[in-house]
Amino acid sequence: MAGQRNIEAARLLADAWLADSVIEPLPAHLRPRNHSEATAIQDAMARRIGLPVAGWKVGGAPNVGRIFAPRLFATPAVLPVPAFAAARIECELGFRLRHDLPPRSDDYSEAEVAAACALMPCVEITTARV
Repeated sequence: MAGQRNIEAARLLADAWLADSVIEPLPAHLRPRNHSEATAIQDAMARRIGLPVAGWKVGGAPNVGRIFAPRLFATPAVLPVPAFAAARIECELGFRLRHDLPPRSDDYSEAEVAAACALMPCVEITTARV
């Protein structure tokens, strides 16, 4: 039952993202009830959008989100206005990997991760689909 609800919520959100449109808040019965359901909705939404992922953003709680390649802009950039309905700007600290950190059995040390990362100032243009 939760699986079908998650797919329907993901469909509504992905379709709004693809159409650069804003929708009404998700109906109560489609809203995620916990972090696992929210993650499942995000995963299903990403599959439906079907675009390459250029990176990930990390927020509080902890929350993560995909940055789809068509929405990653280098400066200077001209942005498509419809893609950013009710836009807001947030200053962020970004990291670019200098080289891959492939999966391995042991955790990477803090020093290994730091050596693989370059700190970059970023501006995030946020918007909401609901």
